[in-house]
Amino acid sequence: MQGRRDEAAAGYRRQLALMEAYHGQHHLYLLHPLVGLGKVGLAAGAVDSATAEFRRAVAIGEQLGTTHSMYAEALVGLAECVVATDIAEARSLLARAIAVYEADGGPKNPAIVPVAVRAGQLAVAAKDVLAARQWLERVLADTTGSKGQGPSRSRAALELADLLLAAGERQRACSLLSDARTGFTGDMQTTELAALEAACAP
Repeated sequence: MQGRRDEAAAGYRRQLALMEAYHGQHHLYLLHPLVGLGKVGLAAGAVDSATAEFRRAVAIGEQLGTTHSMYAEALVGLAECVVATDIAEARSLLARAIAVYEADGGPKNPAIVPVAVRAGQLAVAAKDVLAARQWLERVLADTTGSKGQGPSRSRAALELADLLLAAGERQRACSLLSDARTGFTGDMQTTELAALEAACAP
């Protein structure tokens, strides 16, 4: 979290070695250091090494048939590793991650929200408008989440409003303005929010 990636990677490798020595090569506990190493690699732009760590974690999760949240995190991490080369696999991995989160904490599991937003974005990129709308509408239909989900809801609202405007559904798109403003973080969304407000101006 502080950007000390080498130190983090060293800690995860030591943890992994200790766990392998004690538990063997295919224990559930290995998911934590493997996912940690994958995240460190991805943050550093070392996609190949990150992919290898996440794939190993996914393989262990599959072998054990677990519904542990760390397995879902491995699926999400692997999706981010492969999205540039295989968007279909990335979309499949995200759908599997959501299924794991559902099995772990039910359909209202708060961990699902940002993954569903990402699934919607990838569906948009793949020009699968129906799937994109389903994912994004799922996010916005869930009003039970924590306040920390505001940025994800804002992102979902902006993505969905764009699809609705393209389909000529202006009234429905404009009804999303409140959600788009909720949890708005500024950064990359300023232009998009301004465009939606302009489209919805009287």
